[in-house]
Amino acid sequence: MFIFLALTILPLVLSQEIQPIGDFQNNGGFGSQNGFSSGINSGLGSSPFGNQNQMTYEAKGRLMCGLSFADKVRVVMFDYNNRTTYTYGEAVTDVIGSFTIRGTSQNNFGNSNGMMPYLSISHNCNADGRSEFRRVTVRLPSSYTNAGSLVTKTFDLGKNLKIADFYLSEICSLS
Repeated sequence: MFIFLALTILPLVLSQEIQPIGDFQNNGGFGSQNGFSSGINSGLGSSPFGNQNQMTYEAKGRLMCGLSFADKVRVVMFDYNNRTTYTYGEAVTDVIGSFTIRGTSQNNFGNSNGMMPYLSISHNCNADGRSEFRRVTVRLPSSYTNAGSLVTKTFDLGKNLKIADFYLSEICSLS
């Protein structure tokens, strides 16, 4: 069963140079900031849901390049607030193009609607050279934010999201 996503192209909000996999942290790409952790949560708090000041977001999906699985594709969950980029988590797709990424925030920047994350997908699907990377940035809906560290809602981008259909530095919105 194929799931088709309606994507709306928005004006370019973020412009960052595409970096090869493994070189983001050292070359001015997305970097971790205080107050954020990727993946594993410390679990401090008296509630079974963890610290209630925390917010957690989880997204998953499968990426395809044409009819092939898009393996070893870098996926980064981040937030862009007041010209500052905060990295929530990072993942690399497996041999069948699947990924699951989770990010935890200690605060919500005063946003009562929850975390407002973006997902950046760096790939070389349909690129002329193996070292040429393209980036697709997807705005994730904040309605999938989980209070605390327990994930009860996961945003599923769907199976077979064809990254070949997106071009360099596009920003899409999923709602």
